[in-house]
Amino acid sequence: MSPEALFDNIYSTQSDVWAYGVLLWEIVTLGSSPYPGMSAKQVMEAVTEGYRMPQPPHCSLGMYIIMLSCWEEVPSSRSTFKDIVNSLDVLLASDSDVLTLGKFEEKLYEDMDKYNAEEKC
Repeated sequence: MSPEALFDNIYSTQSDVWAYGVLLWEIVTLGSSPYPGMSAKQVMEAVTEGYRMPQPPHCSLGMYIIMLSCWEEVPSSRSTFKDIVNSLDVLLASDSDVLTLGKFEEKLYEDMDKYNAEEKC
């Protein structure tokens, strides 16, 4: 959830864009839980302090830049869905790899269920 949704209960297209960036990260990491190893409270504190999930080692810079554009602190500075579609079209039409699965480090994203089980929401 976006910072404004978490702290101010404000939901908008811009907060949906934030969530879409998280979804892209989940897809790129083959279904891993976002903010690996962090509790919900830790995520809220970290996001407030400007933390953004790091670029997965197997993810292209172009794809990660799209994610980061979704996670801008100021909602009006985030990409629009139209911008995201255009950026993805350009990225996917290029000859460069979006993901390099040979670099996928499964250990970075495994055992997240144990963290989620410890936390009761």
